[in-house]
Order: sequence, then structure tokens, then C-alpha cells
Amino acid sequence: MKPRPPAQDYFAEIATQTVVPQRPGLRPAPQATCPPKKLPWRAGPLDSPRPLAPKIETADDLQKALLEARRHHAPFLENHAPAMPSLRTKQEIHQFQWRVESDQDRREFSSLLEGKGGWQEVRLPHYGPPLGKAATLYRTEFELESSVASREDVVLGFGGVDYACQVYLNGMCVGTHEGFFEEFEFSCREALRPGKNVLLVRVENDFTMLGSQKDGQAINGDKIYAATGLGYNEP
Repeated sequence: MKPRPPAQDYFAEIATQTVVPQRPGLRPAPQATCPPKKLPWRAGPLDSPRPLAPKIETADDLQKALLEARRHHAPFLENHAPAMPSLRTKQEIHQFQWRVESDQDRREFSSLLEGKGGWQEVRLPHYGPPLGKAATLYRTEFELESSVASREDVVLGFGGVDYACQVYLNGMCVGTHEGFFEEFEFSCREALRPGKNVLLVRVENDFTMLGSQKDGQAINGDKIYAATGLGYNEP
């Protein structure tokens, strides 16, 4: 058997790994025996061989073929569904202060709410260090727009946080979440104040369950760093 080629990325490497768990006492379920069945054959239009597509020799020919295929399939990919009216009024928040959590931060929560200490200005979406077992902090101040404040309920929505987080609004924990690939939101009407509001998000990272490399050693954690539900691929 030929060895598998090396994976080109981390998720491809996961897919090419073969793990056979040892589970003593389990036996394969018996399979039903299907009797052989012969299908009738008769001559028809499929009798004659189909013409082969011309061989593509160059990169330019490949690009032309791809463009032609996209042009051919474009009518079948058009979205003819009517636009649904949105029942939500959105106020987006992108500018945050950010820093890696320290021991002092864990002891002095009120100082975090007040914004004391050194912070780095970042814009969401933000991807930063450190990798592995660590916690970082995101803080911002905002005033609720009148169009949002007048609504019956107000929620804080997140497009995704890697990996676990606790969300504090004006010092009140409005919710927690775990998992990188999922959008989530918390109702926050009770925690909101007139005028200035302080939003603090504590983000916890971890090593993956499949093992992470640090200083030449494989370290296992509790982080499931892969999509685990049903999905589909765009054409």
C-alpha cells in the first residue's frame, strides 16, 4: 500500500489520520445476505460511446473551460427567493480595547470595567495571540442608539468566539458560550443603562483534543476545533 501524501493544511491532516479505537467486547452487527439480481439489458441511445471532452493542455485553456462552465451553470445558481424584511434594528460595535489577561486582572475585576491598565486598540473581527491555554479581554464603551433602545428587547449578538467566553455588560454577566463556529446572542435589556454602557468579554482559549504542539511536546486540551454538524459546499 502506498503511503498517503502529506496533508496541505491542518484540517486535511485530521481527515487523513486513521484512528481505530480499541473497544473490547464489541462485535460487528451481522449483515443481511442479499440474493443476486440480474438487470435486463437492451440496446438504446447509450449504446454508442459518448464523445470525450478535448484534453486541456495549458493553464489558459483550464481557465477558459472554468469560465465557460461557470457561465453555463450561472442560471441554475440564481437566487429568485424574495427578500425577507428584517424585523431587527442593528447597532454594530467593532472598536474594542484588547489585552491578555494577567493575574492582577483576575483579582481586580472592577479595574477592568473602569478600563485601567494598558490596552491595545483592535477592530473586530480580531485574531490574535496567545495560542493554547490562555485568556484575553475585550472591552468597549458605547451608547445605545434611540432606534435600538426603543425596542421591546435588546440582545447582544456574536458571530463567533474562539473558544469559550463570558460576557459582562455594566458588570453583570449576561451569558456564557463555548464553541468557535456558532453564532450566539444574549438578552441584555436588564443590564443596559441610559447613556454610557461598558461591555467586557473574557475569551478563553485551550489546546485541542487532538493535541497541540508547544515547545516540541504534544499537549491535549478540551477544545474541539472542527465543525461537528451537517453542512454543504458551495459550487
